[in-house]
Amino acid sequence: MRINDRNFREIYDTHFEPVCRFLNYYTRDVSVIEEVVQDVFVKLWEDRDTLDIQYIKTYIYNAARNKILNELRDVKNR
Repeated sequence: MRINDRNFREIYDTHFEPVCRFLNYYTRDVSVIEEVVQDVFVKLWEDRDTLDIQYIKTYIYNAARNKILNELRDVKNR
């Protein structure tokens, strides 16, 4: 799947809230969750020309899960 302006907005609108709810399993801190999800979508947009994603939902959820786990690990280590 190639990402462009039109389908990026659709992807964002479709997946932002469900991914935030999914990350609520890992932490209840809404600001951390929203920051992580925003970072995932920014990275998706920045790398849109080099990524070739078969399943966008799987990509977004895995990226968000990995990012939140890294964030929680880093906070714990501080």
